[in-house]
Amino acid sequence: METKRNVAVEDLSMQLYKDALNLSDSKRIMDIKQRLESQRKWSVSKFIHTFQLELLSNVKVWMLTPEVVSEIIPLNFAMFDLVVFDEASQMFVEKAIPTIYRAKKVVIAGDTKQLRPSSLGIGRIAQDEDLEDDTDIDITIDAESLLDLARYRYKETLLNYHYRAKYEELIAFSNHAFYDGKLLVSPNQVNPKKPPIEYFVCEDGLWENRKNHAEALKVIEILKKVLRQKDQSETVGIITFNAQQRDLIEDMLDEVIFASGVHSKRIEKELNRLEDGEDRSIFIKNIENVQGDERDIIIFSTAYAKNQEGRFLRQFGWLNNAGGENRLNVAISRAKKKIFLVTSFYPNQLHVEDLKSRGPKLLKKYLEYGYNISKKDSSGAARVLESLHEMDLTFENVQLNTMQNSVFERLQKEPWDIQSNIGIGAYKIDFGVKFETDKDYKVAILCDIKSSESVPRDFVFHQEKFLEARGWQVYRIFAPSWYKDSNAVMRDLRKFVKAI
Repeated sequence: METKRNVAVEDLSMQLYKDALNLSDSKRIMDIKQRLESQRKWSVSKFIHTFQLELLSNVKVWMLTPEVVSEIIPLNFAMFDLVVFDEASQMFVEKAIPTIYRAKKVVIAGDTKQLRPSSLGIGRIAQDEDLEDDTDIDITIDAESLLDLARYRYKETLLNYHYRAKYEELIAFSNHAFYDGKLLVSPNQVNPKKPPIEYFVCEDGLWENRKNHAEALKVIEILKKVLRQKDQSETVGIITFNAQQRDLIEDMLDEVIFASGVHSKRIEKELNRLEDGEDRSIFIKNIENVQGDERDIIIFSTAYAKNQEGRFLRQFGWLNNAGGENRLNVAISRAKKKIFLVTSFYPNQLHVEDLKSRGPKLLKKYLEYGYNISKKDSSGAARVLESLHEMDLTFENVQLNTMQNSVFERLQKEPWDIQSNIGIGAYKIDFGVKFETDKDYKVAILCDIKSSESVPRDFVFHQEKFLEARGWQVYRIFAPSWYKDSNAVMRDLRKFVKAI
């Protein structure tokens, strides 16, 4: 990896040098070199404005925030061939307009189910709400973010393959609660020894000054154990539900480091971890600012608990606000391999049914789901997911079940370990095949009631590549082929399995 990186850097440097030599004015190149090496530095904006011809001819890709674009890049119409906005759900429309002006084409990427723009500390021009009924209202008034405006004007494309989580349990709740089960999530090809989500209850937890000392201690205890047992390559993140709990955990970590023991060395090493130029250190963040982050292992501390008077005050902060549930979605979808949930109550002790906000209600549902996963109660977890939305039973699904039964009868005659409907989410693998000496699934058999000609090739290709990337070997059975000659299909399947 390091060798490839060095080759890429050298190749880019040579290309830039070659392009620079092709410029007709060699004196300008010398001026750039002199200015870069001078003790009297120019501002970035002045340097770019002076040498914009040379820079734009040589530097093909610029990665900047919209604010920095407005500050240092000349305001020239269509100067960039393509501008890509990432995390557009967090961007106010007016901040993006100057960058859009500089683009020939624009790609706007984001997720409406994640964080919205925050106007905290930012002055915005208020719109006049006293409008007559027959006034034509521009939809930009209602567009909270750049992503909203783009969705009003243009057709959107859903990127529905989920790659982050290694285990389906880590993303299934988000898939059902926020995306109506539309994400394609690979069922587990390998099941971990311990559940992907573990639930811990601090019986002595107290809510004091928006902090929970018992939970913070438990988080530190879990972190020590994780750092002692995890693979060297695995990364860790800690997420709290408010800033005060985050600060408390940070203070406790400092105390462990200052104690100068075996744990302090491990923690200090993980707090300053940089690999291949990428920050892979432990982060400790509250749910308001964790979007964009990911770690192999995530430890949660909700901090919510009864106070010293024995009352649960239900002070859920941002979760109580409109759109607060999006913060929950961001937080619970950061883990690749493992989640530890640290709370001071059992899910059935949280009473939020009378609240208007959706955030606290979804929090309770998520804790119920996580508790069931922790107890290896797959049926209980499935009931939570089903309660989140009504699953439509279409005619196509009925036909598919009929075909499944026919295929299953034939598969049972083979010397393989067969399990049907693998997965806990909306997307399932029809049949998984294990061999006698293996604990993990090797083959995914997919049944399709349509013919091979009627299923889009790009869907088949991407679906199979997605599952193969998650460890499955895929064999697809189309209904017309099955009902025409099931014996031929079974012979081909045996060859496929034997080759594996």
